[in-house]
Amino acid sequence: MLQTARNSIKLKDASVVDVIKIMDRGFLMLGIKGDRLPEQPEKMLMWQELTGRYVNMGLSELDLAFTLAARGELDFNAQTFQNFSIMYMHTMISAYMRWASRHHTNEIIETKQPTMAQIEDKLTDDDVIKIAFDSYKKLKDWRSMMFGLRAFQILYNQNKIVFDANDVYHDTLNALTNHLFSLPSYQRNDFRKQMKSDDFMENECRKRALAKYFDTIEKMS
Repeated sequence: MLQTARNSIKLKDASVVDVIKIMDRGFLMLGIKGDRLPEQPEKMLMWQELTGRYVNMGLSELDLAFTLAARGELDFNAQTFQNFSIMYMHTMISAYMRWASRHHTNEIIETKQPTMAQIEDKLTDDDVIKIAFDSYKKLKDWRSMMFGLRAFQILYNQNKIVFDANDVYHDTLNALTNHLFSLPSYQRNDFRKQMKSDDFMENECRKRALAKYFDTIEKMS
């Protein structure tokens, strides 16, 4: 069982979809549901941690770690935490590594975490759109959604985002002006300088147009 798991595709080489499927199955085995379930942005951070730190760990080993935790066969209390966080994940995998070491396996090597650009390169267009949409719904902040600019470009190229540039510009300008006056006074001058940049305004307009598109999609669902 263990050797088969060790010989499976490595986490660093597996698709983000396959890794998240294993995580979702693990959450089910551990009885983590409802509000305690991590949302998509949190899952993406967990995926980043997994593929960055445990590069020699097999995809099936992650499944095995969840299975052993659910059976109570690892030396940590699977009921200690109220939800599945990154800390919980590292605690579980550390317990699995100790279990694996006792079974005469090689140490799982930790290495440098990938950059966000490396993570984004592995994502499909559908992955990018879903992550952007989920993060927008969770954060309720059109300026902070994950992969917003790339998601905009994908949808724009697919002719799914259609807008009047002048309308979007003035809507974005109004939203940014409101944000400006919500800032502490010592931060306002820097933000005003940003607003004078054509590149900054163009990117903000794209994110604003994307948010409007997501609002429409959400109302239709």
